[in-house]
Amino acid sequence: MKVLRDTGCVSKKILDGVKVLSEGADSFPFKVNLEVSDISKKAKVAIQEAGGQVTKVYYNKLGMRALMKPHAILKKEHFIPRPAQPPPYLRDRFDRLGEIPGAGELSTIYYRRIEKQE
Repeated sequence: MKVLRDTGCVSKKILDGVKVLSEGADSFPFKVNLEVSDISKKAKVAIQEAGGQVTKVYYNKLGMRALMKPHAILKKEHFIPRPAQPPPYLRDRFDRLGEIPGAGELSTIYYRRIEKQE
């Protein structure tokens, strides 16, 4: 989702994640691998027919903020949060829990920056 935001495919303000809708699904020729919060059935079929993959990933609000702005979370909280479990009534809607890519590397970079400042 961060890559979609950084490349301008979706708006800069992502609150609850990204949902892929089926507009234009009839003429979708691109092979893409997406990690999104939700997707319509028709859009999922179109992406899979083009040879791509779709993974539905769960992030809570803190996890979504950490994904979008990891440096800001490190500065404020001094740690990257672990993935949260979805509520029991939502567990069957997601393929996996969302993770912050490179969380260990971000922590190391942040703490090295702090040590240099001191």
